[in-house]
Amino acid sequence: MFRPIGLLTFAELAVELSKDMPLSVAVRQLGRLPRQLRTAPVRDVLWDPRSKVVLPKNRAFLRKVFLVMLGRAARTRKLMHRYHQLTGKMFLPHV
Repeated sequence: MFRPIGLLTFAELAVELSKDMPLSVAVRQLGRLPRQLRTAPVRDVLWDPRSKVVLPKNRAFLRKVFLVMLGRAARTRKLMHRYHQLTGKMFLPHV
């Protein structure tokens, strides 16, 4: 997640979270999220491990997944269906 697209995603999340909490708390919350390309939910959503390319079209979706994982957005049927389509998994990882 230290590629530019990952840094941008985390910066946007920090801005979103800091609307309701101090920035230091928001950064601590972000520290709970996975940051490795090879781990869920980044793998298969933002990173294609087979072709080893970033999938920028899924960046907004990954941001929403991260907000759900942090309890800051609702886990909708539509979100879970899309996550399953991309990853083949039925459940989001826990943080």
